[in-house]
Amino acid sequence: MKRKRDVRSKMVMDKKVAYIELPTTGLSAELKLDSLNTVGNHNFQNAAVAIFCVLGLNMGIEVNSINEAMGKLSPLPHRMQIVETAVP
Repeated sequence: MKRKRDVRSKMVMDKKVAYIELPTTGLSAELKLDSLNTVGNHNFQNAAVAIFCVLGLNMGIEVNSINEAMGKLSPLPHRMQIVETAVP
């Protein structure tokens, strides 16, 4: 017997946008990850999964608040920094 899928999600990496829909709870959200100060697709994916978990737990946090907060995050010193490696 095939199980009905409860969660619908999609990430558009070139636009840094993630979508999620939880039909059982009525939750539908669009995350704008482009303001996140990080590099590497895996970091954007990790952020999206963590945010979707918070939304799925129905903790009363608005998606707009999360989108705004992402732009205020900054990496720890010496983490996720681009280091120039080109030789002149």
